[in-house]
Amino acid sequence: MVFFSFGVSSFPPTKVVDVKTICKLSKNTSFCLNFLNSKPGGAHGANLDTLGQYTFNQTLGKVTNTITLIKQLIAKGSPDPLKVFHYKYCMGSFIRVKSDIEYVQSMFKSKDYRNIRLVVEDSLNSSLNCLQVPPENDDPSMLPKYIKAIQLVEGVIRAILVLLGI
Repeated sequence: MVFFSFGVSSFPPTKVVDVKTICKLSKNTSFCLNFLNSKPGGAHGANLDTLGQYTFNQTLGKVTNTITLIKQLIAKGSPDPLKVFHYKYCMGSFIRVKSDIEYVQSMFKSKDYRNIRLVVEDSLNSSLNCLQVPPENDDPSMLPKYIKAIQLVEGVIRAILVLLGI
């Protein structure tokens, strides 16, 4: 896996960066702006480290909520064995995603940035794999919506990592 960063200089974690600068690097600028500006106390004047911690905390919360939803879907059962298999597959994927995010959080807090991007990319791939449902088995539950919300927040993480030069 190779990552390129064109025309973006890295900033130290303590550098205060305007939210617009971060969000123009994300895939969904309006989501990013709303998300970061919803930080308690606001994002204005917050440094990259603070915004990164906030984003990882929110991601972990969303992943935990997704695991809870998947547990409920498995407990509820389904006459379709493919759906049950799919939910169990997603459960394994999201338990791993949660572990990855917790690991990245601890690395980020200790300023150990070496493998953060690789772990975040791996985590995103795991959540994307859960969305791979054959069309004949479209999932009517809230699971696809939960996963898409996580992916939006992961886009904010990626933008912050680019500014950190990670």
